[in-house]
Amino acid sequence: MPVNALETVLGEIHSATGGPEAAAASGTALIDAATGLTYAEAGDCAAAGSGHDVWRLLALIEDGLHRAGAEGELESVTVTARHTYHLVSVLPRQGGDPVLLSAVLDRAHTNPALAARQLATAAEGLFA
Repeated sequence: MPVNALETVLGEIHSATGGPEAAAASGTALIDAATGLTYAEAGDCAAAGSGHDVWRLLALIEDGLHRAGAEGELESVTVTARHTYHLVSVLPRQGGDPVLLSAVLDRAHTNPALAARQLATAAEGLFA
């Protein structure tokens, strides 16, 4: 998928988290799960760090879970900070490595469960 198309879809995902129950994401990013390379961004993603930072965080969490005896692959992570939620979902891709969909949300105005569901729904057709 060309970068312009990715940015368009990411912008749609970015705005899809809006609504009365869940505030719009302040930033969303699509990140290669194998390398940490950021494919596209929408909004302000500075609070989440770089794509490589997100990738390293998920690798550390996944490694820790496996050492603790957890089985299976990591699907998503929610990180809470004083003012934000940072949601990261692993999106499988047919014939390629998965990608990470990262979203930073305002904690005071966001229902994280609803926002995670809205992100998952909006991302379903990303690589169809």
